[in-house]
Amino acid sequence: MHQGLNVLPSEPRARGTVMPPSHLTYSLTGDSTSWEKRMGSVVTWARGHIEPERQAEVVEPYRAMIDGNLPPEIVATMLLRNGDEMNIVTTWASADDLQALIASGSEPFARRVIREAGGEPTVTVFEVLARFPTLAPESSPTPSD
Repeated sequence: MHQGLNVLPSEPRARGTVMPPSHLTYSLTGDSTSWEKRMGSVVTWARGHIEPERQAEVVEPYRAMIDGNLPPEIVATMLLRNGDEMNIVTTWASADDLQALIASGSEPFARRVIREAGGEPTVTVFEVLARFPTLAPESSPTPSD
């Protein structure tokens, strides 16, 4: 269980990649329990360096999770790899859904599998400002051809 939740402006990433200034990074080890709530969906990007011989320890639980029933709060998720960096990107229906998971005291899935595979997970939270394709509201009629 975590001691608290810190929300910090994130710094530019290593290797010359700069992320948009609107994102936030949270740490599950600090003393603060503050969270900046935002309307609309958010994306979490969990990443960590995993030795090649241990990457299956991320891939297999991830595949098992998506083969099961994903919670309705998760709109989309992807597992990405760049060399020894494993990434789990998840789109949440709302910031409130993510906040509820964090407030529950449960370690989020992406953090846990990266940590259990020997990585030091880093999680960044992005506010979704626009997306394509757009998601149609549930009440929208489906066009017929």
